[in-house]
Amino acid sequence: MTARRQAGCLTRLITFLVLLTLGLVLMFMFFLSHIVQYGITAKTGFPTHVEELRSNMLRGSLYARTFEIRNPGHYEHSGFIDIDRLDIKASPASFFRDRVVVERFEIEIPRLTGVRNADGLVNLEEFRTVIEEMFDERKEQMPGKEGVIERFRLKIDKVVVLDYSGDGSGKPEEYDVNLLLELTEVTSLRSVAPEVLRQFAAAGVSFESDAVFAGAVPEKHISRVRSGIGAGEGAAEETSDPQSMNGKP
Repeated sequence: MTARRQAGCLTRLITFLVLLTLGLVLMFMFFLSHIVQYGITAKTGFPTHVEELRSNMLRGSLYARTFEIRNPGHYEHSGFIDIDRLDIKASPASFFRDRVVVERFEIEIPRLTGVRNADGLVNLEEFRTVIEEMFDERKEQMPGKEGVIERFRLKIDKVVVLDYSGDGSGKPEEYDVNLLLELTEVTSLRSVAPEVLRQFAAAGVSFESDAVFAGAVPEKHISRVRSGIGAGEGAAEETSDPQSMNGKP
């Protein structure tokens, strides 16, 4: 085989591989929203729909719009978490280290709906339990792995509560919480909870033991959260907890 023919074959092979790779990337991007929707639904049991989802694995970025997590069929109301925008940027190189670095984590939630069904089940508690089990399983698979969110931004506009248990009519109670939380160097999302719930309480959302939103807080953390709610401004700045954030905005 002549050098020219060898070069031509090599060129065609490289062209084929490039086109194949491009096709696989485009296929992945096309089916990405379906993969995410199926994955969350299968893992949690909460149906998920994503209107727009973009991802760049090389840059460690994920962007989603109109991201909805619905309640399972045993709830009388389907609404749960409506996400208008989710924007995450991580350092790909950090995935291979003991400390994963998320450079940016921004989420905007126009509506968060807490529902207690006729049997007394609460969607917040059911979803939280599943997520905690997933995190515990991941910790066992990757022991010693830590993470930090360099810039965290959370926006929640409205909270809705519906109670169908007992004499509950399921009549919605709406609260304009207008929460905007911006933090830096967050090492645990659990450290954000007291300030979020404090602002919810300030808007009128109840966290008493029989309240729907009481199910959003693990029993082992409920006393700390209630203490944070009662402490007023600055409750989230406590840093004695080993899971608290390393810095503040």
